[in-house]
Amino acid sequence: MDQPSASPPLTVTFDTNTLAAVVSPDDAQSGRGESGRIVRAAILAGTVRGFFCESVVTLEGITRADRSEVLGQTRVVSKSAQTGERQITLTVGTQHVRKPLDYRFSERLKGAVDLGIRPLRTAMRLGFSHHLPPDQLFEPPGGIGELIRCMDKVNALTTEITGRHAGQWDAAQLGMEQVKRMRGPHPILWLQGLPLADENKVKRAVAEWADGDSVAAHYGFGIQLFCTDDVGSRKPKSVLAADNRKWLSEKYGIEFVTLKQLAARVAIQ
Repeated sequence: MDQPSASPPLTVTFDTNTLAAVVSPDDAQSGRGESGRIVRAAILAGTVRGFFCESVVTLEGITRADRSEVLGQTRVVSKSAQTGERQITLTVGTQHVRKPLDYRFSERLKGAVDLGIRPLRTAMRLGFSHHLPPDQLFEPPGGIGELIRCMDKVNALTTEITGRHAGQWDAAQLGMEQVKRMRGPHPILWLQGLPLADENKVKRAVAEWADGDSVAAHYGFGIQLFCTDDVGSRKPKSVLAADNRKWLSEKYGIEFVTLKQLAARVAIQ
């Protein structure tokens, strides 16, 4: 008699707070430890396959106190070279500055990768091209064609989220407000205005930017559940606020779960 085939694993995108509880349940805050242990066990058993957005590293990996300074050092750089008798090639790119990751943060990421939790690519943006090395990022089955299809969806939803004044919106507005006030030659990028903006506002805006990227990456790569304990209650424009969740659920089929809800779901499988 043929044996029934095993069900495919449940795919889950974890945001920063739930990822930490799954990687290190014993250190989890706000009573997430038990749920974290259950979900971690499900990942190890192969019944759950986990993901996180690369913005957990590229944005939230910048310590809150350093976000204005570090992002503000982003520059457009160019290089020219004579490549023929009458030919000059001009190369233009974005230069980013990053400090080493905090040790505890770095260990958490290593723990996530060791569990098999893979980072997802974020949107490709003009002026912000800081990404993890390609070999560290999840590659969907199907080759380059499937990756392009996924990234088209990531980019499209990122744009829509920003259009609803969520995601990257607040960070860009804060930077642009300062750029407009500067005298003399204006910086090329809105990121360069962030060091002059209110530091606490920048901290919150970057966290919201990362949330928006996480939701867009989750959708673009077709992950089933988005696991977060953040309800966006202190951020009226948050992508995780109730009205935006309703929009994302109805239009894009995104299903949000808390870590406790996810633990209850996998415990009965």
